[in-house]
Amino acid sequence: MDVAGIARDVSPVSRPLHGLRHLPDEGTSGWFLWSGKFSEASDFFEPIHVAHLESTCPQALKFLGLAPGWRFLIAGDHVDVWYDEKLLIK
Repeated sequence: MDVAGIARDVSPVSRPLHGLRHLPDEGTSGWFLWSGKFSEASDFFEPIHVAHLESTCPQALKFLGLAPGWRFLIAGDHVDVWYDEKLLIK
């Protein structure tokens, strides 16, 4: 697991924090993280080495072991984790 996609609006205290994992592809982990409203813009996500998530987005670390197809949402004290098979479709 090398690289994740992270939105510019993510910080160590971002809430809500969304994460989803597609199938890994070409050196990427398949993880995408964002806070707030999702965008389809081509520059919405920027690459980040997963080792840097400890300082950039530490609240996501405990979820990075989830297999492709899983999603999570952290909103205040609420944490939700669920499987979404649509994430596995290429």
